[in-house]
Amino acid sequence: MQGRWLKLASSALIGVLAALATRELGIPGSGSWIAACWILGVVAAVRQPSWQSFAACVAGIGSATIIFVVAADQYPGLAWLVVICESAVLGHGFLVSAAVGRAWRLRSLRDPRVIWGLGIAIGLTAAFVLFAQDLARNPP
Repeated sequence: MQGRWLKLASSALIGVLAALATRELGIPGSGSWIAACWILGVVAAVRQPSWQSFAACVAGIGSATIIFVVAADQYPGLAWLVVICESAVLGHGFLVSAAVGRAWRLRSLRDPRVIWGLGIAIGLTAAFVLFAQDLARNPP
């Protein structure tokens, strides 16, 4: 039982690290924050591929962002957009890693959960590209 809570705490810490990386690398910046969040999502899924782990990552991202906004006395208007973008990119890495990990464990690409996971990951990639193009044309 204690090991499970430790893994969830490490997932929350991964979320905090994603928020820190985004803060340091700048959003939108050069886009290197995308690679950092995606890789952290992969790491979180390797540690514990569960919905609880992903939720802990998102909670870590949200908590860190709130602290950053309050500590810097910034306008919080677009902080929700930053949290959503970080969570989406981290979640994509998490999904890909969890699906590939399941395929590796089962030694099969025919498992329905693997097929659905990878299919959703491909669909999300297309949605991210369309969303980014729309933001480039019509910034908030």
